[in-house]
Amino acid sequence: MSITPPLLDHLGNPQARRLGPIAHRKPLDFGARGITGSLRSDGRLLALNAYHPQHGYQTLTSAPPFPDADRHNPAAVRAFRRSLAEEPTPTDPLSNRGFGLQFAAPITEHAAYLLEDAIPYLRLRLADGRQVEVITFVPESADAPDLVQLWQVTPSGPLRWSGSLALQRCAYTQLTEGGVLPLPPLENTLQATPEPCT
Repeated sequence: MSITPPLLDHLGNPQARRLGPIAHRKPLDFGARGITGSLRSDGRLLALNAYHPQHGYQTLTSAPPFPDADRHNPAAVRAFRRSLAEEPTPTDPLSNRGFGLQFAAPITEHAAYLLEDAIPYLRLRLADGRQVEVITFVPESADAPDLVQLWQVTPSGPLRWSGSLALQRCAYTQLTEGGVLPLPPLENTLQATPEPCT
C-alpha cells in the first residue's frame, strides 16, 4: 500500500513491523502500567481495562456483559470469548462494534503494524480517497494520560465519534474458588468537557 506515513515523521520514525493479513484480523492489543486494551482493525477501541482496588479488574467496553445464566454452559462461555475477538457483523446485534472514530466511506486498503514490536499502528485508505493513520498506546509516565490515540486524516474533513460503551467489571465467565463474585453497583458518572479528549 502506497501510503505516506506523516504521523511517524512526528515520532522520530520508530521501527515498524508490518503484520500479515491474518494477524490484523484479530484485535490488536496494547498496554502499560497495568492498563490494557484492544483495537479493532479500523482503530476503534474494543476495550480499555484497568485494576480497581475495590471492584477488581474493570473494563470500558462495547461488548455486552456475559450473562450469569450461562456461567455453567461451556459452549456459551467459548462462544462469548470467541465473539470478543471477532470482527463485528451488521446482522449480529450483540457484536462488539467498538467505539471511537467512524468514517462514512468504507475502508478500501488496510495495513497493520507494530511500532517497536509493541504499539499498534494502522494505515487505512478510504473509498473517498482519504488516508488515515492511527497510533494507540498507554504512555509509560504515570503523569501522562491513561490512553493516547493519535489520528491523522488526510485531507482533513468532518469526523464522527460513535459507539456504545459501558464501564463494568471484566467478565468472569467461569466460577472462581469462592463462587460467583457479586457485581459492583452500576453507578457510572459521565462528565463531558469541551476540551479535546486525551
